[in-house]
Amino acid sequence: MVLEEKKIPTYKDHLNKTFPEELGYKIWIRKGARFNANKQLLKKINLSNNAMGFLTVYLIIFGLFNVYQISKPNIISNDIIASSSNSNHQL
Repeated sequence: MVLEEKKIPTYKDHLNKTFPEELGYKIWIRKGARFNANKQLLKKINLSNNAMGFLTVYLIIFGLFNVYQISKPNIISNDIIASSSNSNHQL
């Protein structure tokens, strides 16, 4: 009796097949990479939107402190509030 050797599949097995099979394999592999990239980009977009929302709320609140003069002069001066809410101030 002749024992058949079982071939262990490797990552290059798709190269020994016909063109349509090889093309199908390559498309299937790249599909997963595109889905992963999409998931990462959606996560970055979500984090970016959250950061922009927090910064917008920060600027609105500090602007209202200055307009309504809510802070006590001994704790926070108006200059500090104005400079903290100004995005173009120079150090």
